[in-house]
Order: sequence, then C-alpha cells, then structure tokens
Amino acid sequence: NTYLFGNGAEPGDIRRSQTYTQAFGKLTYRAGRVTSSGSVLFTPTTSEGTLPAYNGAARDVITSSLAANAVNVGRGFKTQQLNTTGNVDITLTNSSFLSVRGGYFRDNYEDTGIPNTTNYLYQTSSVGLAGVPASVQGPIGTQNTPRALIVEHDTTTRGFVNADYNVAFNAGGAHTLKGGFGWQKTVNDANQAYPGGYVNVYWDSNFNFQGNRGRGIYGYYEVNNRGVQGETGADIYSLYVQDQWTVGNRLTLNLGLRTENETVPSFRDGVPAMKFGFRDKLAPRLGASYDVRGDGRFKIYGSWGRYFDWTKYELSRGSYGGDTWQVYYRALDTTDVGSLNLSNMPGADLWVVPGAARDRRVPNFESTDPDIKPMYQDSTSIGTEYQFGSNLSLGLHYVHNALSQTIEDIGAVDAAGNETYVIGNPGRGLAETQFPSGATPVGYRVPTPKRQYDALEVTLNRRFANNYFWSASYVFSRLYGNYSGLAATEEVNTPTTNV
Repeated sequence: NTYLFGNGAEPGDIRRSQTYTQAFGKLTYRAGRVTSSGSVLFTPTTSEGTLPAYNGAARDVITSSLAANAVNVGRGFKTQQLNTTGNVDITLTNSSFLSVRGGYFRDNYEDTGIPNTTNYLYQTSSVGLAGVPASVQGPIGTQNTPRALIVEHDTTTRGFVNADYNVAFNAGGAHTLKGGFGWQKTVNDANQAYPGGYVNVYWDSNFNFQGNRGRGIYGYYEVNNRGVQGETGADIYSLYVQDQWTVGNRLTLNLGLRTENETVPSFRDGVPAMKFGFRDKLAPRLGASYDVRGDGRFKIYGSWGRYFDWTKYELSRGSYGGDTWQVYYRALDTTDVGSLNLSNMPGADLWVVPGAARDRRVPNFESTDPDIKPMYQDSTSIGTEYQFGSNLSLGLHYVHNALSQTIEDIGAVDAAGNETYVIGNPGRGLAETQFPSGATPVGYRVPTPKRQYDALEVTLNRRFANNYFWSASYVFSRLYGNYSGLAATEEVNTPTTNV
C-alpha cells in the first residue's frame, strides 16, 4: 500500500506478502469384515509485512511518521494447522456393524518480526509545552513504534473419539438403530504480552478518578500490563441414540436423544469455571416423513430438535484468569517518555490505592451464577415435495431457528473503577437485573437474548432426461434479534483466538 506518513509529509510504501501451503494424504484399507481409512491435512501459512490503517483527514494519509512504521515492513505471523482423522468400520452380522472414528487437530499462531520496544502513545498534544524538548513535542497520536501485542504462541489442540453400534431389525416396522459414546478434549495454551507493557502519555493533564488525584510537572502517564497467559483444557463426554423407524410403506419416523457431560475449564489450576452434567444437556430430536399417496410422488416432512452449544474458550480466557490487564498511573516528571515501561515507572503513584494497580480483568469465580444453564437453540423444519409428470418436481421448505438460552458476561464498573462481570444466563438468575453503574439505574432488567432465523425455500427441479437437466430455487429469509454471540464478526482477531 502507498502511504503519506507524518500527516502527509512523508510518502512511502509498505508491502505485504503471504504464502499458503497445503498438503493432504489419505489411505483406505479393507480386509474381510474390516474397512478403515485415515487422512492428514497440513496447512501452514506465513505472512510478512503489516499494513496499518489510514487515519488521516485526506486520502492515503496516516498520522504516524515513516520511522515509526518501519517495524511494519518486517512484521508478520505464522500459523500451522494439522488435521488428522481416522475411521474403522467392523461388520458384525448381516444387519449390524460397529464404527469407531477419531481425530486430532492442532492450530498454532505466532507473531514474527516485532521488536521488543515498549510503545508510547500521546493521548494529548505536547506541542508548545514549556520545558518539553522539540524532539519530544508532537500532536495527539504521536508514537515511537506501532503498538503490538506479541503472540509468542497461541496453540489449540483437540482430540476426539466416537464409537457407535448400528443394527437393523423389524419390530412393528423396520428399524435402523444407532447408539454410541463420544469423547473429546480441547486444550488452549497461550502466551501473549505487550513488550514492557504499553504507555499512554497525557501531557499537561491531571489524573481525575474519583476526584483529582494529581499530576506531575508535565502531566501524567499510565503503563498497561495486558496479555493472555496460561494453559487450560477439559473433557466433554457424549451419549446418543437414534432410531429410523419405517411404519408401513408411507410413514418414516426419526427419533433421537443426545446428551453431554461438559466441564468448562478456567486458567487457574484445579478450579473449573463451570460444569454441566448429562441431565443438563438432554437434547431430543424428532422427525417424520409421510408419503401421502404411497407412490413416492407427494411427500410431506417435518422435524424438531434441540441443540446445545459447547461453551467457547473465549469465555474461559476473558473471565476466568486467562486475560490479564493491570493499569499503573504515575505522575509525569520526565520528558524521556521512551524509557517508560513496566520495569521503569518513575513519579508519584496516583492510583486510589498506592502500591496497587487498577485491575481490569478480575476473574469471575465468585460472580458466576451457581444455577447457570447451558446455551441451546431449538430448530423446526417442515416441507413438502410434489412430482409433476415423470421429470419435474416442486418443493417448499420452511426453517425456524430460535436461540432459547445463552451464557454471557454482563459487565459493570465498580466503585474502584474496575470492570466487574456476572457470568450467567441473561434475563435469568443473577443476570436478571443489571448491576447499577454509571447511567444504568437500580433494578434495570437485563434483556433476554433473542436470535431468530426464518427461511422459506422454493425449489423447482427437472431431472436428467433427453440429455439435459435444470434446477431453480429461491430463498426468502430473515435473521433478527438482539444477540450475536460471544465473538463478533466485525472484531479483528488473530486466527486462533476464537476457540
């Protein structure tokens, strides 16, 4: 990209190059009653050069200088993803077989080319201030180097095994019964930090928090110690059974039940964030298909199911000890702002409790609703298909998905200015009312989450005949509500953080 650095005074370019590699292999083996297969997919990616966002008032303009952006020329990242799967099917009898599936996934992200220089950023201007050398004077937004969270590693691994038994038999109709057991374990290991923290400089300003806390000769500054540290992981066990039952020659029923035992881990050894037992995650599935005339030309069908979601590790990282963020406030009595970092914080301590820091990521073990319930949504589907003549068919299909319950961190600011959260089900239990904070009044009810998707699909198909076929479809859909989820698509994250 082409830039005009230094508010348009310094033209320059930054180039980004990326390399994507993919390797895949698969092997299938069959002997007697046993059929097995395995596959491996390896997809490493490297990137060099980081393109900063334009933030000036004119085209191609960026406020920071050319020298401050020199680090972006070599700044990049590496990712390595490995995905392996295996499957073994054993035929037991003419009407039954055993199937075992397993796999292992590993994803790692790390930053490259970032120097260990502590960033400082001017939050107010120092231009024209008495006693400030010309080399240190600058407008709002002046910085010595781009602010960068260095990811030494962010590794996610997931292993799983599923084993199920399948049998066909007759009892009041034809049955195809399937039942099984599953296990999986996900582990996240992360080490992310800003080198020496990062510094915000408030020239010629007082530190105001619960009143005027004071200042130094040149104002005040803050040093932020922020990152993600630690390793965590937990198991999920599942049980499931499903029966496809054909009654007569027109009606087919699909009846199923799935349940899980899930432990949501924290980044504190031996202390889980929450647990959900088999009784908490009972998920029935019901479906039916009916051949109206018995000739296969006119069919109506419908289904309903409850689907529980696994709790994302983003919650464990953000609310149970993974994310750290302490802020130190000091009087600014020096103009050597490039020397300020976590190891060098001269000046009077301006925080409410001297010797302490503002903790903006307090773990939420004590504020988790003891009666918290798992996240789930219900899905309903109905449709019909009718065949005209020998080749043409018309279909109508309606889908309704509704989020019924979720888990969220409901935030507020306490009297010390720290962020506090209640972890629960919005609109229920401890999360029924919002903690009074700022302009939020006492007794304000937390809205219950709503995310509803409705879609109607019309299809028209001509089967292959006389050397041609065609199909057409139209979908009219609507997604609306007040809840998108723990992770938002507009947030720019590293590839592995949404685990």
